[in-house]
Amino acid sequence: MHEDLIQTADARVSAIVLQSREQAPWHHHTESVEHLFCLMGAVEIQLQAPAHRIRLQPGQRYTVLAQRVHRLINPSDNPAQYLLVQGGRHDIVEGLDLPTLKAC
Repeated sequence: MHEDLIQTADARVSAIVLQSREQAPWHHHTESVEHLFCLMGAVEIQLQAPAHRIRLQPGQRYTVLAQRVHRLINPSDNPAQYLLVQGGRHDIVEGLDLPTLKAC
């Protein structure tokens, strides 16, 4: 579930729910920076170049810079929710064929 709470030409705030084991495709944003705030459950952010992963719990946040290839995953059996705050012109560049990260 994706609900846009605020959307302007250079900013967007969305509440997003990932169902159990759901994952977004690999992508990046040309100009926008993403600020991710975990609200419920666990949200894993996987990054490329260099490969790295971060697992957020409720109350934690992480910033993904523009041009950084990433995806978000719900690693648990329960729904997870996060708040997405984006600054800059929003676009999504998908279709990136990247390997799955091995468990840390």
